[in-house]
Amino acid sequence: MKLGEFETNEVYNVDCYEAIKKLPDKSVDLIYTDIPYNVEGNGGGGCFGEKKRDYHAEYEAVCVNSSATGGGVSRIWRATAKYFDGIKELAFGIDYSILDEFCRVCKAIYVYIWCSKAQILPLMEYFVGEKGCRFEILTWHKTNPIPTCNGKYLSDTEYCLMFRDNGKTRIGGDMVTKNKYFLSPINVSDKNKFEHPTIKPLRFVENHIINSTNEGDIVFDPFLGSGTTAVAAQNLGRQYIGFEINPKYCKIAKNRLNNINASGQMSLFTF
Repeated sequence: MKLGEFETNEVYNVDCYEAIKKLPDKSVDLIYTDIPYNVEGNGGGGCFGEKKRDYHAEYEAVCVNSSATGGGVSRIWRATAKYFDGIKELAFGIDYSILDEFCRVCKAIYVYIWCSKAQILPLMEYFVGEKGCRFEILTWHKTNPIPTCNGKYLSDTEYCLMFRDNGKTRIGGDMVTKNKYFLSPINVSDKNKFEHPTIKPLRFVENHIINSTNEGDIVFDPFLGSGTTAVAAQNLGRQYIGFEINPKYCKIAKNRLNNINASGQMSLFTF
């Protein structure tokens, strides 16, 4: 099936902030994604796409030019101010304007977003406060968290927020898939194998997709990472579209999906 310029059951190495604009209105059944948690320091663009790299390029160009020509310090300060003004609204990891696009492309608002603790409030304000959505806070409790001795609580919990259109969506599944928490260790093997630092438990992702879609429905992940959402959708007979700006992760995701196709194996009960 084709949605605008994109075929379903494909992974695309694109900037989701631009590519999502090319998806038709009300074209996907579910958005399931793990948004960037904070601003990357290397200018890679994973957090908010080309916009970040533009700020970096402009700032660096002004600094280099000023240093070479002896141009005043004021130019550098102006560039610095513009740089931080441009990204201050993105300090929590993403440009929240993309949420409008999420709502536009959903047939009815149905979104799962893995996020950091700091991102919970702005997401709640948008989906619950502005859009009037129902919500759930789902959690992954890690049985092997990284030890800490810095006076803080253990980082043993990750949050997945579910938002859905009040009255136009449902939650299916059963007593197993509808648990609000998932207890498992961090799968170090998968983290190393798929080279992604925040890979999520496949079984938990599959549970959410079972609860919120039917076979043949379209699941869209704009921040696909190493491809767990697409793998889960394929395992369950759903269609998917994945966007990922990092070419390394995009290649890993495609390889994971190709390996499933080659082996014909389902991995419903793996992490």
